[in-house]
Amino acid sequence: MKKILSIILAFVLGISFAEAQETETFKEKGYTLIFKNNYKNLDPALKTRMVKTFFKVYPELA
Repeated sequence: MKKILSIILAFVLGISFAEAQETETFKEKGYTLIFKNNYKNLDPALKTRMVKTFFKVYPELA
């Protein structure tokens, strides 16, 4: 019984983590940002702000 529950739990956890992973690539002015999202409830507005901030700040630091 414990073995069956362990297998079911592993399967459910595997599916939930698989759904949450999302990778997007953004390119701007010769720079590339690979954005990996492991949180399925990430606010799209927050992601947009993070990407805009990267392309504003990183070229100044490079």
